[in-house]
Amino acid sequence: MKSKKKQRSSHIESESDSDDDDALAADDFEAPEKFKVMKIHTASMRTDAIISNSLDVSRNRLEEVFYGPGLLLNGAKMLKKSIKMEEGDYVDLVVDKVDDQLKVKRVKIIKIYSGKTNTEKLSVKVRVWKAPFLITNPDDGCRSS
Repeated sequence: MKSKKKQRSSHIESESDSDDDDALAADDFEAPEKFKVMKIHTASMRTDAIISNSLDVSRNRLEEVFYGPGLLLNGAKMLKKSIKMEEGDYVDLVVDKVDDQLKVKRVKIIKIYSGKTNTEKLSVKVRVWKAPFLITNPDDGCRSS
């Protein structure tokens, strides 16, 4: 007999339709080619909600990262976790600092679907890099050698 566990509220589906999802956009040049395209359902477009649903990170852990290593929105340090994301935006969750680089996990908004689900949630297509990769630290860009 199958288990009738209640589904998680942050329902995630793998997306198979190809709207050039297999190719990296020009602004993803620092990101590796290994990513996953997913369709998530979220209550809001707040940055913390998108990261939590996409990377399976708890909101408490996100708060630790926000006040610790930090979060970057479109390459700039975030001052508020509650910023609403739009199509084309990407957010980096800083995992570690290595010399003048940051090790990050990235989530990029590809498409926000119109309408809501039966549970009044928004459907969002995201590109997710769960494996950490290195990017240039934006704070070190001004420093001279």
